[in-house]
Amino acid sequence: MGLSRNFAAFDDLATRGGPLMLSPAHTWFGMDVWTDDRKPISGWLGWNISGSRGGDNLGSWVGFEIALRPVSQFELGIEPGYNFNRNFAQWIENKDEDGDSEDDHFIFGELESRVFEIGVRVT
Repeated sequence: MGLSRNFAAFDDLATRGGPLMLSPAHTWFGMDVWTDDRKPISGWLGWNISGSRGGDNLGSWVGFEIALRPVSQFELGIEPGYNFNRNFAQWIENKDEDGDSEDDHFIFGELESRVFEIGVRVT
């Protein structure tokens, strides 16, 4: 189980080297539950959630693993997961409007993503 808090900070990474942008503070909370990995069948279940004040940025993840160990020298693990993120200020591009090789506009948009992932591990 974990809890963390990042405070608001000015950052030029979000504008890809442009002017400073205020990144809002956000809080993260996560939890994992594990079984005994010495057993022939084991696994874990985990989830986390993060967000900023006002709900502008929101993220959550849930996943689990099932590991099969028929003999001590071999293990097969399958790890599916689902990730949801909403970012109110995702960088899209920088524009040089007047042709002087200096970026004049820094374009951002709202991005919402939903990703299903699956990992397979053999050792």
